[in-house]
Amino acid sequence: MSNLGLGGKIMAAAEYVQARSEYVIRYFEHGEMQWMTIVADSKKQAYQQYLELGKKSCDLFMIWPDQ
Repeated sequence: MSNLGLGGKIMAAAEYVQARSEYVIRYFEHGEMQWMTIVADSKKQAYQQYLELGKKSCDLFMIWPDQ
């Protein structure tokens, strides 16, 4: 059992949340520009989630921020 106490557990959780980022994905659907926000650990993971939602790579316009 960890001896961190509640404060340590909150700090550990805060560090985990801060490691994740919001990525804005812009893509085309039915000839119109759409966007979605995905919370992920990396741009690559955000792209993977985009694909898992059934979206197509060829419709992708951009993923921001560029990290």
